[in-house]
Amino acid sequence: AGVATELVAALTAADETDWIEKTIKACVEGDDERIAALRRSVAHIVAGKVQKSDAGGLAGLTFRQFGERWTSGELHRLFPDHVPIKASADDDETRLEKHVYPHVEDVPLSSFSLVHADLVMRALPAKLRPASRRQVAQLMSRVLGLAVYPARIIEKNPLPRGFLPKVRADVAFSYLYPAEESALLAEIGTPLARRVLLGVLAREGMRTSEAAGLEWSDIDLKVGAVRLDENKTDDPRVWALDDGVHAALTLWRKMYPKAHYVFEGVDADGKRCPINVERLAEELREALERAGVERAELFERSAARRPLRAHDLRATFVTLGLANGRTEAWITDRTGHKSSAVVARYRRAARSASELGLGTLAPLDQAIPELRALSAKVSAGTATLPANSNGSSENHEDNGPLAQSVEQRTFNPLVVGSIPTGPTQRPRWSGAARAHAAARGAAARRRTSRRHEGRKPLAIP
Repeated sequence: AGVATELVAALTAADETDWIEKTIKACVEGDDERIAALRRSVAHIVAGKVQKSDAGGLAGLTFRQFGERWTSGELHRLFPDHVPIKASADDDETRLEKHVYPHVEDVPLSSFSLVHADLVMRALPAKLRPASRRQVAQLMSRVLGLAVYPARIIEKNPLPRGFLPKVRADVAFSYLYPAEESALLAEIGTPLARRVLLGVLAREGMRTSEAAGLEWSDIDLKVGAVRLDENKTDDPRVWALDDGVHAALTLWRKMYPKAHYVFEGVDADGKRCPINVERLAEELREALERAGVERAELFERSAARRPLRAHDLRATFVTLGLANGRTEAWITDRTGHKSSAVVARYRRAARSASELGLGTLAPLDQAIPELRALSAKVSAGTATLPANSNGSSENHEDNGPLAQSVEQRTFNPLVVGSIPTGPTQRPRWSGAARAHAAARGAAARRRTSRRHEGRKPLAIP
């Protein structure tokens, strides 16, 4: 009570009475750390360094507290016209937790300065790529920009023009040849769900995060269309699936009719969540090696080149699309690229692919042996696909380090009637693995909740 009285008196004397109600509330609800930050904020208010805010509950927040309100979607609810829902909120939260909050989490927004930002940048690992360093700087700038407007907590962004690091010309990218991709998908030592995911990425041009987060409600299997209402560029897009992908996903849905996500995992509590793609790049290279793919440029790391990444399946899509006569508009309808300059980066590789006569990727439902066999059995009417199966992709895909794959269980699409009809026993989870998976599952459910806000039925143009 004494602190509240002291701060109210200071605000009254400075004719800053608009802050009194919020200050009293913050004093009642705050702990010692929050009250210490509140004292500093009131001092700045009294000194005239803070603009008045019409957003309740934001006065006195630290950098971390305000950043969490952004990544959780609270700022969107307060300022829906100026703070859009961010598809990459989970990635932003991870970067802030890893690189920013450890150094400035207790700094009040009203006290944040260029010195604090420089401290964060100096603490970044030396091996971090320039593009990643720029992303960290952009996050700090974005949080502070929101604090200026629409939150109106500070008067101006303390980070000057030119603060963001320059990104030098990128290293050379790689892409898969059709023959290499066919070998990859035929390699049955790689979990089936992983191969289906990799095949979709190479044929549809989605970002890894977009494909991993796909829900079955995003796909219309009747006409073969997919929609991405939420994505990195905040530009909803709808397009016709590749015929082979349409056929493959139709089989995939028959195999796991109860799944919520197209590529589904389970967290430590058994709740459904998107497939874990944190190690997809490493898994992709390992699978290529098992498949006998030896092209050196896919695996080498140098100042001019990096090893093949999962994101390079998107480069495969663009390069082979251009090489086989697809228009830029057709490609950007699927990738969501906004600039012709981005697509132009792939044209040299596309010309080489055309000169080499590499051809196109095989139809997905035929490139994966299990799906090819199952397709033949479905066509012949000899496959047993239980209509009320409880099996879902959570029964064969991991969302943590100890989960098992489909090849490690009993399901074999080559055997009629072997599709799982009930849950399998889950492995034991260590404390660390359980916490990791629970956090990922909670993040996925938050993302799903954000995605369904104001969702409209799929409309096919």
